[in-house]
Amino acid sequence: MHQGYTESPIQYKDTRLYFRGAANVRSHAKWLINTYNLADADRLVLTGVSAGGIATFIWADYFKSLMKNPQGFYSVPDSSIFLNEPSVVTGMFKLDVSFKNLYLIANMNEKTPLSECNNENPGE
Repeated sequence: MHQGYTESPIQYKDTRLYFRGAANVRSHAKWLINTYNLADADRLVLTGVSAGGIATFIWADYFKSLMKNPQGFYSVPDSSIFLNEPSVVTGMFKLDVSFKNLYLIANMNEKTPLSECNNENPGE
């Protein structure tokens, strides 16, 4: 989902996991601005498929805010709606639990790029 940031890696078994998605996205955006004058674009389409579609939802406001002509911004997420249905075995909403756990791990040192989410869920 290309977001989140943790200063220190998280140890999982014998592997260190680094969460730097938010820094990577902002770094690439800066490169696009400097290399291709992204901020001056007449039109910009941000798109992604599956988890990339979720990233499209998450980062759309950020990319739109970079443009001098925000009316020329289009966000096209593809195949990024995941149904949160209970498991027939446990009754647990596995997708909900998975996303909550991912956000807890990936966002230890940074909030989500969605200001509405941050405002409605302070401290989470």
